Amino acid sequence: MVFLAAATGLRVSELLALRCSDIDFESGEMNLSRGIVHQNIGEMKTEASRKPLALSAGLAEVLFDWLAQSAYNQPHDWVFASRDTNGG
Repeated sequence: MVFLAAATGLRVSELLALRCSDIDFESGEMNLSRGIVHQNIGEMKTEASRKPLALSAGLAEVLFDWLAQSAYNQPHDWVFASRDTNGG
């Protein structure tokens, strides 16, 4: 999560709300559409925040490896799911 934040500048709320289906490895983009604040899922603040974010090859590789190791890697799962909350 720290690596992704440093490489993209995403807000914590955006990182927490990232689902596996939001990452398109074929096109090399992440689609941001929501944020989580105080455990509430909401829309992004601005239209500019909803634009697809390009992934470098290195960042895509890190994310691909992360999801390959994660127990929660289905399209509906959160990228940074918690085992303590059964994927929440």
